Amino acid sequence: MNQEQFVNDILTRHGINVEKKLTSYQFIGKDSGDNVSVFYYRVKDIVINKISEYNPNFNIDDATTYQLGKIHDATVEQGAYMLATGVDISMITGLDFTGNTAMDHKAIKQRAFNDNAYRILLNSGLLYRGLHPRSGYQDVI
Repeated sequence: MNQEQFVNDILTRHGINVEKKLTSYQFIGKDSGDNVSVFYYRVKDIVINKISEYNPNFNIDDATTYQLGKIHDATVEQGAYMLATGVDISMITGLDFTGNTAMDHKAIKQRAFNDNAYRILLNSGLLYRGLHPRSGYQDVI
């Protein structure tokens, strides 16, 4: 999985030119000069963090070729989702100072991650937590 493949797959699968789309996209790091690279690593971090949320024992260095492929697929889906919505929803606090209201944190979290990317990770077993001795579950004999 690399940046060039990420950009090509978003164009092929979703018809979105990443470099062109990023000129009007709002996200942290936009002014770094290398928007595509910053965006790619931001999306990849979001996907890896989602895996770690469900599977805290996951280590990317131990991932199989199949798992790396599925992480790439989920990253492409998440990147296309973020470009289509036009904002990195994971950075939104949910506070509306004008109307003095707040969006539910759970609703923000659900909107921040693409359903297709979630299903790719879930169906590939990357979100499986399993039982681990540190999880508090012990075999009782």
